[in-house]
Amino acid sequence: MSVISKRIAIALLVLLMAIQVPFVVRRIMTARLGADIERNNSERTAREIAGYREYKGVLHIHTSLGGHSTGSFRELIEAANANSLDFVIMTEHVQSDLDTAALTLSGVHQGTLFVAGSEMRSRDGDKLLTIPGISHVDEPQSFTTDEIIRNNSSKDGLVFAAYPERERILRSSIDGIEVFSLHTAAKQMNPFLSFFDLFWTYPSYPALLFASSFKRPDKELDIYDAMAAERRTLLFAGTDAHSNIGITFFGTDTGHRFGYIKLDPYQMSLSVVRLHVLIEEGSELSQAALLRSLKEGKAFVGMDIIGDTSGFSFTAAAEDGSSYVMGSEIPSGKEYTFAAFSPQIARFLLLRNGEKIAESANSSEFSFTIGGEPGAYRLEVYLDKLGPPFDKMPWILSNPIYVR
Repeated sequence: MSVISKRIAIALLVLLMAIQVPFVVRRIMTARLGADIERNNSERTAREIAGYREYKGVLHIHTSLGGHSTGSFRELIEAANANSLDFVIMTEHVQSDLDTAALTLSGVHQGTLFVAGSEMRSRDGDKLLTIPGISHVDEPQSFTTDEIIRNNSSKDGLVFAAYPERERILRSSIDGIEVFSLHTAAKQMNPFLSFFDLFWTYPSYPALLFASSFKRPDKELDIYDAMAAERRTLLFAGTDAHSNIGITFFGTDTGHRFGYIKLDPYQMSLSVVRLHVLIEEGSELSQAALLRSLKEGKAFVGMDIIGDTSGFSFTAAAEDGSSYVMGSEIPSGKEYTFAAFSPQIARFLLLRNGEKIAESANSSEFSFTIGGEPGAYRLEVYLDKLGPPFDKMPWILSNPIYVR
């Protein structure tokens, strides 16, 4: 090797090592973040809401049954169990030759309630999640959004909008809007940066690596607030888990893979963002009870990967002592005091129809009194103490209390 070739090789090696520095630093910072989260979780407190029990789970899950996924039933059940989930709402893709809603997971498996649902695109172009699921049809896109909503409503079912488009959805009577999609957020990561992060940080902190790239879903929340200002609508986050992203270092013509690393296993995906649902005491967790609470908006979204959100509460109290939970519709013209409790010290942001009306930081409790002005009042809670991006990405998103 010539002297020039050696110098070029040394220069390239030095450059490659220099490029690694920011990724090594990110690995160290992520480790510190993980330690902070673990410590905060050990010090957290929780508060029960009188008359209700809280259940946590996930919504918008796929398996190999509906295509676009390589995940198996066994992998999903084991992941739900490992994450101590109370429920999992399936949303298999509708097929023209296979009744995926009937064939997917349903009922209780290893202590977790599975509810069969579907994902389909309407003739209007909307991507919809239907619960319970829709049986196979010859033309999956042969129905309009309104027709699908009417059909499921007649069966006491729900229809949610995934990846909502403002103009179409605002004209519909949709039951809920997916304001955050884990799958979509993960796909927005910078591929160049991700390549080196996968080497340095992913092996030890896979979920935190994804979460550190999240941004507040401004567009989806704007769509939601416009809808909620008119009618009660569920705000939720979708996992959109597929368990189908990975790297194969060597493969054969017969389909065998060697050195395969799956980057989005269910166990990781199900740990990031959850839906926490309130069900009235005296009612066991069942499909009917779960769908009823979702229909009524008795739920909140928790970015549980950065802190367990179980035990959060958001209520409104009237002067006569009456108390109301998320999803409640109460008459305007009366004075109400909103009260919230966070399992950790946090920053609270109270919004009315999407506009900030009050804010409070460095506390685990929040209260604010209104004069009864109409609107959909909801809370966003932030863990500023964890630093960027979590000072701008909500830790908790409540459903509104509606003053009508």
